[in-house]
Amino acid sequence: MAKNRNLSDNFNTKNITARQSVLAVVNAVMENGSFLNDALSEYAYISDDNGEYVFDRRDRAFIKALSEGTIERCITIDYIINQYSSKPVNKLKPYIRDILRMSVYQILYMDKVPDNAAVNEAVKLTVKKGYQGLKGFVNGVLRNIARSGRDVDIDSKAGLSVKYSMPEWIIKHFERELGSKAAREAFDYFLKKPDITVRPDKPENIEKLAKKLQNQNIEYKQGSIIPYALRITKGTSVSEIEGFSQGEFVVQDESSMLPAYIICEYIKDNYPTSESSINVLDMCAAPGGKVLYLAGYEERVKCIARDVTESKVSKIEENVKRLGIKNVLCQVADALVFMEEDKEKYDIIIADLPCSGLGVIAKKPDIKYNTTETDLTSLADIQKKMLDNAFSYVKQGGIIVFSTCTVNKKENEDNNAWFLEKYQEEVSGLLLEKYIPEGIKSCLDKKNGIVIPPGKYDTDGFYITAFKKGV
Repeated sequence: MAKNRNLSDNFNTKNITARQSVLAVVNAVMENGSFLNDALSEYAYISDDNGEYVFDRRDRAFIKALSEGTIERCITIDYIINQYSSKPVNKLKPYIRDILRMSVYQILYMDKVPDNAAVNEAVKLTVKKGYQGLKGFVNGVLRNIARSGRDVDIDSKAGLSVKYSMPEWIIKHFERELGSKAAREAFDYFLKKPDITVRPDKPENIEKLAKKLQNQNIEYKQGSIIPYALRITKGTSVSEIEGFSQGEFVVQDESSMLPAYIICEYIKDNYPTSESSINVLDMCAAPGGKVLYLAGYEERVKCIARDVTESKVSKIEENVKRLGIKNVLCQVADALVFMEEDKEKYDIIIADLPCSGLGVIAKKPDIKYNTTETDLTSLADIQKKMLDNAFSYVKQGGIIVFSTCTVNKKENEDNNAWFLEKYQEEVSGLLLEKYIPEGIKSCLDKKNGIVIPPGKYDTDGFYITAFKKGV
């Protein structure tokens, strides 16, 4: 059953169209700074008075594809609109600007949508939003783009920002961090549709999951890094796959699996099978991928999964319930706030900390509009405070696994070096080479950090390091 939503646009759910929903999503993200996932949850999953979804599965898929695509390609689209509009994009009324954006995406990037349909629906939307006097303008701009917009040169003349639909400051940042070649490989990866990666609830169920995919004619291949990962290359929506609602598998990028993989390998090496339970704290756990991997694959662990809001913790609880995991306790707590009762309580700390998210733009294109250069420094400072708390919470002889999903030395390598220097008498770097898959050992740097650039293994960008308390 669908959940009731409080729609900020006051839609009449009896006659709302899929494109109206897309317009609401694009407007929320591009004009009001909303997170894409939140906007999709609100506008694609609208329910009627009986609690049933207004949109069927096909419409929801269309809303998601068009919303994500428009936001992902927005800088490129704005450049093209500016070649045909008598008024610059940034001077247009917000709803007109967003109607043009989503319509240009349909014309240029959605082969199954006829150009005439995209244009006609845009004109209807213009009228519905109360801009009757601008329907001729919208119609004219879009028909001209439909005729010749595909010929606009975005490769050689417009620059990398337009070509990759990426803010100029991120282009420069990636080139500084990764070098020109790896930066362009990352930008190429961001613009292609990554495979959906899944893993079984338990490692011994990998063959069962593979057979289930085969029986449903879902095409897949083996993961690039993790032995228990399968990449769905062609098939249906994940939630439609048999076994999802029963908790038989989890959607998780391979890079994101690595921290838990490392901890599992560490436990095998350092805790005999007769050992009593292992206490684990995941400080910033939502939506729970890492702690669920660990708890599902290592039954000896007792995990506390925390995050800062009830809504985030409820997402962890939903996944815990779906997978039927009994060894995870979810709690609302702020990782910035020191808890005296947790001092030297845990054998293992998962510190997958808040970050600028520049490694996951392929899946969250709104990040490139909602993140600023200032965030790169402020988030690094927040991480330092959380790492201080992690140091206090871990037992003597215990480990802290620190990770982020960003490309930023301030948040990653610099914080690794800062932590080792601050606690040099009390911690050492955990020798990660022993615990990582063979295929990524080339990503291990001289400071014992794993640096995975976006797209290198067709995975998200990620950084991981680990510390042991007691030298």
